[in-house]
Amino acid sequence: MPLDIHPDALASLVNGDHGSPYEILGPHPGKEAGTVSVRAFHPGMETLVLVDDSTGKTHPMERQHSEGLFEVT
Repeated sequence: MPLDIHPDALASLVNGDHGSPYEILGPHPGKEAGTVSVRAFHPGMETLVLVDDSTGKTHPMERQHSEGLFEVT
């Protein structure tokens, strides 16, 4: 799934100089009604998993950028 993040904003996030990183990171409404997408930036990580604290269920996150941006819906 292609990210809906402006390339300049993504470059700023990766470079560490984005003024409001949580405009990109964390939970946001998903593209489909009633869904939530979560993004995380962890440079150096090959894989990342989101854990639902209420159920313990794990959700593998998809790598969206080679520098360590991940997303799951």
